[in-house]
Amino acid sequence: MNPPGIFYNYSNPNFMIAGLVVERLGGGPYYRELVHTSVLAPLGMSRTLFLPSEVESDGTTLMVR
Repeated sequence: MNPPGIFYNYSNPNFMIAGLVVERLGGGPYYRELVHTSVLAPLGMSRTLFLPSEVESDGTTLMVR
């Protein structure tokens, strides 16, 4: 999608499992909120996004191949 070092996309099954556990134990879809408030915001990571719509609204064009 982009040259090396320009765009990072970390994904693996463990994130899906962690999200499922949080949502099942919390009774709702709270994984994104939990990660944002507990990890991303304290680290100042304001451009780490979950959804394609968030990336697009941030002004980044998605290239799907």
